[in-house]
Amino acid sequence: MAKGRTIQRISNKKRGRPRVRFNFWFMVILFAIGFAACFVLYMVAANINESFFSEEFASISSEADSIKTAQTPSGSGTETTASSAEKPKAANPIASSAAVDASYLDSCMLVTDKTLLGMKTGYGFKYAVGSENLNAYNCATEKVETSSGVVMISEAVGLLKPTNVYLMLGSDLGTNSSDEMISSYVSLISNIRTASPDVNIYVLEYPPVITETETLTNEIVNDYNSKLLAMADRIGVYYLSSSLDLKSAEGALQEQYWSAETGSLSAAAFDLIKGYILTHTV
Repeated sequence: MAKGRTIQRISNKKRGRPRVRFNFWFMVILFAIGFAACFVLYMVAANINESFFSEEFASISSEADSIKTAQTPSGSGTETTASSAEKPKAANPIASSAAVDASYLDSCMLVTDKTLLGMKTGYGFKYAVGSENLNAYNCATEKVETSSGVVMISEAVGLLKPTNVYLMLGSDLGTNSSDEMISSYVSLISNIRTASPDVNIYVLEYPPVITETETLTNEIVNDYNSKLLAMADRIGVYYLSSSLDLKSAEGALQEQYWSAETGSLSAAAFDLIKGYILTHTV
């Protein structure tokens, strides 16, 4: 008996399905055509709008700044130097203001060399530190006596925590280089800011001399004060022209503000400086 043959029929539907093949060169050509079209549109837009490129780059720069800001954590320890510090809230020299009550000095510290040592007591400052040995040249390293012990000025500010610090330094003027004195002043202020970041710092103008010498003239004093003012603006502290009313018409210290007995500024000068501080606050 003959074996039956099984006939398999190929579906017409399956036989008619097209075979899909990936053509690499077709994709390359398609990409090139798309790129060329975008480039043409980009160049047309650039020719129509003259500020096209500047706007584009500004946008890119803005986006980059935003990303950088977002990636920088708050308080990341970015170093802040005295020269790049935030500028004060008022222009220097500080202009006259309504007089504040003398109790304002309860929040203040006076730091001085021998120039204002007579104001350490009896003039209302809650804290006053200084000595005959202190001057502008050594102010960043010289130690002073305080209620917390013998410490550097910046340490005293950090320990005692005044709201405002008033600096009067310059007794070595005519002996040391004014540029070196200013450099030490900047170092001191930087150290104070490190110890007490929120303290308000005021630099008091150095007073004129009553009698000029070969090494110290009022021209030298004026030059030093100009550098102090420039320093205050540069590093962002307040500057008081506190010696303005001490000067005679010739620019020297008026006789009433000098004590021949003590060889220093008189009580009248101290009263004037105190009054000037109370009427020049921010």
